[in-house]
Amino acid sequence: MSAFKLQVVLDHRQRLEDLAQQKLSQAVSEEQQICARIDEAREHLESLSIEYEKRQSKGMLSHEFLLYENRIEHQRHQLTRLEWELKKAQDFVHQCREELADASKNKHLLAKLKEKKLAEIEQELKYKEMNELDEMTILRCFKDDV
Repeated sequence: MSAFKLQVVLDHRQRLEDLAQQKLSQAVSEEQQICARIDEAREHLESLSIEYEKRQSKGMLSHEFLLYENRIEHQRHQLTRLEWELKKAQDFVHQCREELADASKNKHLLAKLKEKKLAEIEQELKYKEMNELDEMTILRCFKDDV
């Protein structure tokens, strides 16, 4: 049976699919890390707001008031930046999923071509074997007749 001539291409497509899978895995991991950072930032903002309200109810100096306001505003900006990063990470994950789907599709198409070629080769070998058996049968018949 002859070798599949496009095996090198099939192996390359497998490597491309593996690389796309790794890229997707890294992108999902990055997205999860950003989500965790957003959760931390939200918790920090909430605790800061609660502490600010408690201090306000007890009374505070004007510079403390400004410090809390600045800190809360900074935390809100940080949260907004993290949400923007999350959106970018989600877009990248979506892009990686599409790349993986394309790589997988390309590999599967080539694998189907390989299966088809191997089936054709097997059919051809069966045909040759049948011809050889027929030829041997005919030669036997001639030998017995002579």
